[in-house]
Amino acid sequence: INEGFFSPSTSYATYDAGYSAGGGVAACGPGGARFFDTGLSETSHYKTGGYAYDVIPAGDYLYVPSGSAGLAILDNSDPTWPITLSFLEPDDINFTEVRFVSVSADGNFCYISDGSGSVWAVNTSNKAAPFLVSPSTPYTASAGNVRKLSAAGDFLAVGTTASIDLVDAISDPAVPVMQDTRTIPGGVTGIAQFTHSAFPGQIFLGVASPDSFHTFFLNGGTFSDDSSLGGFSNLTDIAVVNDTAFVISSSGGVINPVTMTAPLPLALSTSGTTPLTVGWTWGEAYIAAVNGSFLAASGDHAIGGYPAVFLISIVNPLAPAFMPSGQTGVYPFDMLTGLNS
Repeated sequence: INEGFFSPSTSYATYDAGYSAGGGVAACGPGGARFFDTGLSETSHYKTGGYAYDVIPAGDYLYVPSGSAGLAILDNSDPTWPITLSFLEPDDINFTEVRFVSVSADGNFCYISDGSGSVWAVNTSNKAAPFLVSPSTPYTASAGNVRKLSAAGDFLAVGTTASIDLVDAISDPAVPVMQDTRTIPGGVTGIAQFTHSAFPGQIFLGVASPDSFHTFFLNGGTFSDDSSLGGFSNLTDIAVVNDTAFVISSSGGVINPVTMTAPLPLALSTSGTTPLTVGWTWGEAYIAAVNGSFLAASGDHAIGGYPAVFLISIVNPLAPAFMPSGQTGVYPFDMLTGLNS
């Protein structure tokens, strides 16, 4: 019965199966548990997940791009016991996996990519039954392959190996339209939308590339007042808290604070700051804002030598520090693939 069970457009190798007079269940790798009747026709299935590339929180839900298993949506209303609500499976016609996801502000749509130049809109108004809005007509990035997706006010930011695109994906989710784009030398490695105390109610976008940090003021559907600061090495992620950006490098696991000062364009500087080294980590390094006083960051466990997650105090944002002092980190996290709060 190997390769015997089919979703509407996807087949899976069968690794084991059990059968009785009324039917049975097959273990089909990333296809999960596939239940079948006496005629070997699938009657239902339960997805057990694939390779988790990230986890994106949005209200009481978690969105997990799960590679060949597709997009998982979890109910996280009780954080001690997340419950899988649904999987949107790849159709193996338009895309074969899900690597990146971003969620609209109202939660009624999300946007997914397989790491090619394409982005698909997904209707998630019913979290238990998500569906592709227009499978055969995805948004195509202006240049390069997708590496990051992020909300950007009422727009979608699409970061690629070559550029950052600002996309209207709300007016007509079936036909997303690019509003503006900027070339990013080295490609996009991190995106964070943020506000600034000097400009209440206005949205900015922070973008990391391997050697630079960039900011853009979102003026309607366009980028304006661009700023950039170079001199970094192997930046892989960013977090922004209270007018200060924190960029992390996979070279030694160094967190650099970057001040962002009005007027426009924002003046970016590391002058007067003290970087914090959390240690080299396997794969990419990640950082996330927990609240106005703390960050979480991936680094190297001080004793075990495994990837770990650290709590970082930013009570003094110019000099981030381990909290508590001397902590060794929580581990192990082999090949950490995402970090959010």
